[in-house]
Amino acid sequence: MKVKPWPILIIAFIHIFAPVFNILWSAEINHISVYDYCEYLFYNNNFVQNIFWFVLPVIAGLSILKFRKWSYFLILAFTFSFSILLLKDYVSSVAFPFHFFIFAEAVNLIVFSYFLHPAVRNVYLNKNLRWWEQKPRYLIEHPIQLKYKEAIYEGQIKNISEGGCLIQLGVPIDRLERFMVSFEIFQRKFHAESQAVFGSSEGIGIFFLNIHPSQNEFNKVIDQLANQGYPLRSQPPKWTESFSVWVKALIRGKGFIPQLDTKDSVVIRSSPHTSELKKKNE
Repeated sequence: MKVKPWPILIIAFIHIFAPVFNILWSAEINHISVYDYCEYLFYNNNFVQNIFWFVLPVIAGLSILKFRKWSYFLILAFTFSFSILLLKDYVSSVAFPFHFFIFAEAVNLIVFSYFLHPAVRNVYLNKNLRWWEQKPRYLIEHPIQLKYKEAIYEGQIKNISEGGCLIQLGVPIDRLERFMVSFEIFQRKFHAESQAVFGSSEGIGIFFLNIHPSQNEFNKVIDQLANQGYPLRSQPPKWTESFSVWVKALIRGKGFIPQLDTKDSVVIRSSPHTSELKKKNE
């Protein structure tokens, strides 16, 4: 449950507040008051063009914050259209400063190219990479039984979420290996076909492929952990702290592109990729 990528947040906020900047800048280059310019927009300017300059940027900014497939293609379409309209206005207006046109087009090109970057694109098109949407993981100490290659092993659950858990086990388990686990929480017994998704010094992260008696029953147990105040594996950071960490990363030349945060084993939330499974089976 981390903060969304700061570069994308900043781009979104720039779009949301762009209409205010457009009004202030346009009033300045036309040497009139902001009130007179707004009055001019209301009575004289093209309605469709006003929508594009002063409404669509806000919609685009809000859609960026949604982090969905449709919002990704919307921002690309808006950025491309904005570039065309900017060029049209520059050619048709003698009062349009050349340096502002170059600056605006350059920023627009940077934003368009940024969203074409694979790491940025994947955040929008693959929901499993949105680490800030990770399900809460609760710290617990419960025994778990694992059946692997016809052998039964006893382990300990260290933390758990709706999608999987972190366990300590006396034997190593290779990544992508499948097995059955059984455990009991709040007098409710569960059996789950599972798969190892990572291993670390803390333990083995497993993903529940299919849980019995049902996912809904298991979710009720997770809700009960929350209601009884079980501690979270990691607390969401304050935005000020997150921003400070990001700025420090920028100083070191990092933080421009979203990177999958595996510190809290976010991959537990998603199943392994099909391509990896095929390689394993081969």
